[in-house]
Amino acid sequence: KATWKGLRDKITQRGARESGPPADRIKRGSLLLFLDRSAATLMALLIGVRAILPAAHWQKPHAISPDAAGEIDGMLSAELHRKGSLAWDGEAGLWLLDRLAQAIDRGETGWAPRTEMQRLLELLRETVRQELNAQ
Repeated sequence: KATWKGLRDKITQRGARESGPPADRIKRGSLLLFLDRSAATLMALLIGVRAILPAAHWQKPHAISPDAAGEIDGMLSAELHRKGSLAWDGEAGLWLLDRLAQAIDRGETGWAPRTEMQRLLELLRETVRQELNAQ
């Protein structure tokens, strides 16, 4: 399963791993420019799904989105209660990917470059495709 923690670890690693199955490998060219700072990537993802509001810079404090925080928490909690785990290929994960795609389409990426957010979305979707094909 493509777990949230596993995907976070996969996204934030540097370069390609030489061992492991193909689904575990990430090519250097597929990494986001700001992935060297894993906190920035996670903050960009939270902005993309509208869980937090963008600040002027990724290192500045970000406010929790009053509209989306409860909705996201409810979705994740319900799936966690139902299934016992969270996965990008689960209902909540796919819902979050859809929210991210909508934010990118509207240009609502805050301080994160839109092209980099698109690359993040593509990486997340590819991870889901690989997981679904492996089943």
